Amino acid sequence: VRVWNRSSERAQALAAESAPAQVVAVDGLTDAVAGVPLVVSLLTNGAAIVDVLVDQGAIAAMAPGTTLVDFSTVDVASSERVAEEAVAHGVHYMRGGVSGTAAVVRAGGAGLLLSGPPEAFGTAHPPLAEISETHIPLGREEEARVAKLAVNLVLGSTMQSLAEAIVLAEAAGLSRAKLFRALEGSVLF
Repeated sequence: VRVWNRSSERAQALAAESAPAQVVAVDGLTDAVAGVPLVVSLLTNGAAIVDVLVDQGAIAAMAPGTTLVDFSTVDVASSERVAEEAVAHGVHYMRGGVSGTAAVVRAGGAGLLLSGPPEAFGTAHPPLAEISETHIPLGREEEARVAKLAVNLVLGSTMQSLAEAIVLAEAAGLSRAKLFRALEGSVLF
Protein backbone atom coordinates (compact mmCIF):
# COMPACT_ATOMS: atom_id res chain seq x y z
CA VAL A 1 0.00 0.00 0.00
CA ARG A 2 1.35 3.41 -0.96
CA VAL A 3 0.29 6.45 1.06
CA TRP A 4 0.61 10.13 0.33
CA ASN A 5 -0.59 13.06 2.39
CA ARG A 6 -0.45 16.78 1.83
CA SER A 7 1.42 16.78 5.16
CA SER A 8 4.22 14.28 4.49
CA GLU A 9 4.85 13.67 8.19
CA ARG A 10 1.38 12.09 8.47
CA ALA A 11 2.12 9.65 5.67
CA GLN A 12 5.48 8.84 7.26
CA ALA A 13 3.80 8.21 10.64
CA LEU A 14 1.26 5.84 9.09
CA ALA A 15 4.00 3.91 7.34
CA ALA A 16 5.99 3.71 10.59
CA GLU A 17 2.96 2.25 12.42
CA SER A 18 2.40 -0.51 9.87
CA ALA A 19 4.04 -3.90 9.62
CA PRO A 20 7.31 -3.75 7.66
CA ALA A 21 6.76 -3.15 3.95
CA GLN A 22 2.95 -3.19 4.16
CA VAL A 23 2.60 0.59 3.93
CA VAL A 24 5.11 2.76 2.11
CA ALA A 25 4.97 6.54 2.30
CA VAL A 26 5.76 8.30 -0.96
CA ASP A 27 6.70 11.94 -1.34
CA GLY A 28 5.06 12.61 -4.69
CA LEU A 29 1.34 12.55 -5.32
CA THR A 30 1.72 11.08 -8.79
CA ASP A 31 4.07 8.41 -7.39
CA ALA A 32 1.26 7.32 -5.08
CA VAL A 33 -1.32 6.83 -7.84
CA ALA A 34 0.63 5.75 -10.92
CA GLY A 35 0.40 2.11 -11.97
CA VAL A 36 -2.04 0.87 -9.32
CA PRO A 37 -5.52 -0.56 -10.00
CA LEU A 38 -7.19 1.15 -7.01
CA VAL A 39 -6.73 4.58 -5.45
CA VAL A 40 -8.59 5.59 -2.28
CA SER A 41 -8.73 9.23 -1.23
CA LEU A 42 -10.13 11.05 1.77
CA LEU A 43 -9.71 14.81 1.87
CA THR A 44 -11.06 17.65 3.98
CA ASN A 45 -13.49 19.38 1.62
CA GLY A 46 -14.58 20.00 -1.96
CA ALA A 47 -11.81 22.47 -2.70
CA ALA A 48 -9.25 19.90 -1.52
CA ILE A 49 -10.55 17.09 -3.76
CA VAL A 50 -10.52 19.37 -6.79
CA ASP A 51 -7.05 20.65 -5.91
CA VAL A 52 -5.46 17.24 -5.28
CA LEU A 53 -7.32 15.05 -7.75
CA VAL A 54 -7.69 17.52 -10.62
CA ASP A 55 -5.38 20.54 -10.29
CA GLN A 56 -2.33 18.66 -8.94
CA GLY A 57 -2.79 15.94 -11.55
CA ALA A 58 -3.59 12.83 -9.51
CA ILE A 59 -6.26 11.64 -11.93
CA ALA A 60 -4.15 12.51 -14.96
CA ALA A 61 -1.37 10.29 -13.53
CA MET A 62 -3.69 7.29 -13.16
CA ALA A 63 -3.77 4.69 -15.90
CA PRO A 64 -7.03 4.29 -17.83
CA GLY A 65 -9.14 1.67 -16.05
CA THR A 66 -7.92 2.63 -12.58
CA THR A 67 -10.67 2.77 -9.95
CA LEU A 68 -10.69 5.89 -7.77
CA VAL A 69 -12.77 5.76 -4.57
CA ASP A 70 -13.09 9.10 -2.81
CA PHE A 71 -14.53 9.04 0.73
CA SER A 72 -14.44 12.81 1.32
CA THR A 73 -17.63 14.41 2.63
CA VAL A 74 -18.04 17.12 -0.01
CA ASP A 75 -20.51 19.10 -2.06
CA VAL A 76 -21.91 17.60 -5.25
CA ALA A 77 -20.45 20.30 -7.52
CA SER A 78 -16.86 19.53 -6.46
CA SER A 79 -17.47 15.81 -6.89
CA GLU A 80 -18.93 16.41 -10.35
CA ARG A 81 -15.75 18.30 -11.32
CA VAL A 82 -13.69 15.28 -10.25
CA ALA A 83 -16.06 13.02 -12.21
CA GLU A 84 -15.48 15.06 -15.38
CA GLU A 85 -11.72 14.68 -15.00
CA ALA A 86 -12.06 10.96 -14.31
CA VAL A 87 -14.14 10.40 -17.45
CA ALA A 88 -11.63 12.39 -19.52
CA HIS A 89 -8.82 10.04 -18.36
CA GLY A 90 -10.74 6.75 -18.39
CA VAL A 91 -10.71 6.44 -14.60
CA HIS A 92 -13.64 4.70 -12.88
CA TYR A 93 -14.76 7.15 -10.19
CA MET A 94 -16.62 5.81 -7.17
CA ARG A 95 -18.03 8.28 -4.69
CA GLY A 96 -18.13 7.10 -1.11
CA GLY A 97 -19.31 8.15 2.28
CA VAL A 98 -18.27 6.62 5.58
CA SER A 99 -20.99 6.40 8.19
CA GLY A 100 -19.58 5.78 11.65
CA THR A 101 -17.43 7.29 14.36
CA ALA A 102 -13.67 6.70 14.41
CA ALA A 103 -14.18 3.91 16.96
CA VAL A 104 -16.85 2.28 14.79
CA VAL A 105 -14.58 2.47 11.73
CA ARG A 106 -11.63 0.96 13.63
CA ALA A 107 -13.90 -1.89 14.77
CA GLY A 108 -14.96 -2.56 11.16
CA GLY A 109 -18.57 -1.54 11.74
CA ALA A 110 -18.84 1.51 9.49
CA GLY A 111 -21.37 1.72 6.71
CA LEU A 112 -19.81 2.52 3.34
CA LEU A 113 -22.21 4.49 1.14
CA LEU A 114 -21.11 3.96 -2.47
CA SER A 115 -22.04 5.15 -5.94
CA GLY A 116 -20.20 4.87 -9.22
CA PRO A 117 -19.88 2.80 -12.39
CA PRO A 118 -20.48 -0.96 -12.02
CA GLU A 119 -16.90 -1.85 -13.01
CA ALA A 120 -15.61 0.17 -10.03
CA PHE A 121 -17.55 -1.95 -7.56
CA GLY A 122 -15.77 -5.13 -8.62
CA THR A 123 -12.31 -3.63 -8.22
CA ALA A 124 -13.09 -1.81 -4.99
CA HIS A 125 -15.03 -4.50 -3.14
CA PRO A 126 -12.22 -6.77 -1.86
CA PRO A 127 -10.07 -3.97 -0.37
CA LEU A 128 -13.11 -2.12 0.99
CA ALA A 129 -14.27 -5.32 2.68
CA GLU A 130 -11.13 -4.96 4.82
CA ILE A 131 -12.57 -1.67 6.09
CA SER A 132 -16.18 -2.80 6.51
CA GLU A 133 -18.50 -5.58 5.43
CA THR A 134 -21.35 -3.09 5.08
CA HIS A 135 -21.34 -1.73 1.53
CA ILE A 136 -24.44 0.20 0.51
CA PRO A 137 -24.56 0.70 -3.29
CA LEU A 138 -26.73 3.70 -4.12
CA GLY A 139 -26.31 4.39 -7.83
CA ARG A 140 -23.88 5.43 -10.57
CA GLU A 141 -23.22 9.11 -9.87
CA GLU A 142 -23.53 11.46 -6.88
CA GLU A 143 -26.05 9.43 -4.85
CA ALA A 144 -23.50 8.49 -2.17
CA ARG A 145 -22.56 12.16 -1.71
CA VAL A 146 -26.19 13.18 -1.27
CA ALA A 147 -26.88 10.24 1.07
CA LYS A 148 -23.88 11.10 3.26
CA LEU A 149 -25.00 14.73 3.52
CA ALA A 150 -28.55 13.56 4.33
CA VAL A 151 -27.24 11.18 7.03
CA ASN A 152 -25.24 14.06 8.53
CA LEU A 153 -28.33 16.28 8.44
CA VAL A 154 -30.38 13.68 10.33
CA LEU A 155 -27.55 13.16 12.82
CA GLY A 156 -27.15 16.89 13.40
CA SER A 157 -30.87 17.54 13.81
CA THR A 158 -31.16 14.55 16.18
CA MET A 159 -28.33 15.92 18.32
CA GLN A 160 -30.01 19.33 18.36
CA SER A 161 -33.34 17.76 19.36
CA LEU A 162 -31.66 15.80 22.16
CA ALA A 163 -30.00 18.98 23.42
CA GLU A 164 -33.38 20.75 23.45
CA ALA A 165 -34.96 17.80 25.30
CA ILE A 166 -32.22 17.95 27.95
CA VAL A 167 -32.74 21.69 28.44
CA LEU A 168 -36.51 21.17 28.74
CA ALA A 169 -36.13 18.32 31.25
CA GLU A 170 -33.50 20.04 33.40
CA ALA A 171 -35.50 23.30 33.44
CA ALA A 172 -38.39 21.30 34.91
CA GLY A 173 -36.15 19.62 37.51
CA LEU A 174 -35.77 16.24 35.78
CA SER A 175 -32.17 15.07 35.91
CA ARG A 176 -30.31 14.17 32.76
CA ALA A 177 -29.84 10.60 34.04
CA LYS A 178 -33.58 10.15 34.57
CA LEU A 179 -34.34 11.62 31.16
CA PHE A 180 -31.92 9.15 29.53
CA ARG A 181 -33.56 6.26 31.40
CA ALA A 182 -36.95 7.48 30.14
CA LEU A 183 -35.66 7.74 26.56
CA GLU A 184 -34.09 4.26 26.72
CA GLY A 185 -37.41 2.80 27.84
CA SER A 186 -39.43 4.63 25.19
CA VAL A 187 -40.40 3.69 21.64
CA LEU A 188 -37.29 5.55 20.46
CA PHE A 189 -35.00 2.68 21.48
